[in-house]
Amino acid sequence: ISQRNTPFLDGGGDNFTVRINGYLDMSNFVPGTYNIHLGADDTNYFIMDTADGQVLASHNCCPENQATAFTITIPGIFPFDNVFGEQGGGDWYDVGISGPGINGIVALGDTENGSPPVNPIGAFIETEDLHNFSVTSGDGGQTIDFEWNSFASEIYTVVSSADPENDGPPASWAPVEGLQDLAASLPLNQHSIARPADAARFYHLLTSPVPSLFSDDFESGAAGWTTLINDENGDTVWELGTPLASTGPIAGADDSANAWSTNIGDYGPDSNIALRSPAIDLSALPGALLNLDVFRDADGFGDVAFVRFLRADDQTVLGDPASIDMTVFDTEWTSIEIPVDPAAIGETILIEFNFQSDSSADAFSGISIDNVSISAN
Repeated sequence: ISQRNTPFLDGGGDNFTVRINGYLDMSNFVPGTYNIHLGADDTNYFIMDTADGQVLASHNCCPENQATAFTITIPGIFPFDNVFGEQGGGDWYDVGISGPGINGIVALGDTENGSPPVNPIGAFIETEDLHNFSVTSGDGGQTIDFEWNSFASEIYTVVSSADPENDGPPASWAPVEGLQDLAASLPLNQHSIARPADAARFYHLLTSPVPSLFSDDFESGAAGWTTLINDENGDTVWELGTPLASTGPIAGADDSANAWSTNIGDYGPDSNIALRSPAIDLSALPGALLNLDVFRDADGFGDVAFVRFLRADDQTVLGDPASIDMTVFDTEWTSIEIPVDPAAIGETILIEFNFQSDSSADAFSGISIDNVSISAN
């Protein structure tokens, strides 16, 4: 039948059957009408389930090429079962496929000549799509079912187009009603809609980061933030404004006007100060990340900085402090990411930034922070 010009099986014997099953990967093939081509001596049966319904083809000796047409409007990976039977002598068997994008008739699985890949049952199919977005129909095409791997740090919108050539990239396609700005439902999102009336429609999954649970760039002031001095000298305090020390930054991150600094000028010796955020609700989260911009400019030896997470109600420390490496001398603002300690997840918390200096008198700015945010992870 096919360009390969040899059957799948060609041998001798009586009264036996051969069964082949697996998955036909048509996920990269366009919607349209295809044909399954069967040939055998004696019988050949082929059945496949697509999102558009079941394909059933049969061959009973002996025309060499019996074609059965089927149409797909939703590409995908489809399970199939193929059985060849021989009653008496001369046994041979072949199955091919033709259709859009395939040059002539090719043997099923002959990918070199254009066939969709055939994957055995249980095979691991590698994909660059971490979400493994799938579009199927479990009721013969009455409803469309969507499924994908979901992550707590993302939100999802399913978009569609009946004319992708003219509608542009998927980011410009129209959202599917009811499938906009969906939160993650770990580990899988699963949604269904009634099948549209279009003869063919394409679907695509758009992802975007979850909006920050909390963010502050300090350009509107210090509402909800509190400072503490835990040393006797009081020479250093967390101050909000434009940094102006002997060294270090001369503006906030991105040349903004405001940042929190360990003094607007140089910090003093034997300091022990803390800066606390407003209360942040981390309930119903699997994890969270703290992001901030820092400018570190201290002596590189005896000065330390760290972050603690406190329960908002009673200031109980939750988990272990996270160190900020003060041996680094920044020459520009640097973004850092700190995982929120698991003990703080599910709580309403305060973020506490601590700075402690040694007894040496240094002409440095210490540490400045800006653009503090927490997002789901």
